[in-house]
Amino acid sequence: MNDQLEPLRPRAERCPEPECTDENQCWRCDYEESQHATATAIANGYCPDCGRGDAGPTADQYEQQRQRADAAEASLAALKRAHVAMAEQAGREQAALGRVQAYLDRLDEFTDLTASRPDRSLYQSLATDLRKALNGQESTS
Repeated sequence: MNDQLEPLRPRAERCPEPECTDENQCWRCDYEESQHATATAIANGYCPDCGRGDAGPTADQYEQQRQRADAAEASLAALKRAHVAMAEQAGREQAALGRVQAYLDRLDEFTDLTASRPDRSLYQSLATDLRKALNGQESTS
């Protein structure tokens, strides 16, 4: 047996709020309509005619659900692969930045050792430009 709910009465008959309209309904009507919609919705696996809960999807519905599930699993697997690849790339980039930073430190040491050389400013400006490039700033040269 299917105990059907009676349809909602018109809003003017059931709502005490005078400013409640179809375009601008009050919270009471909004709640009542959502509850009515939930109660009258046909749940998956339930027969709309007799109300029994052992009705399964049709073959076409089952195939559509299976295809959607397969597509979702494939999308999830691709997303996981992309995440792993991005994490590996980030690790490689971080290691490269560390190597560049080590070279800059060595260049600073070299610049300090060559304080008396006339081309010292070339090394200093190179180190400065490289540090700015690492920090995403524009070069002065």
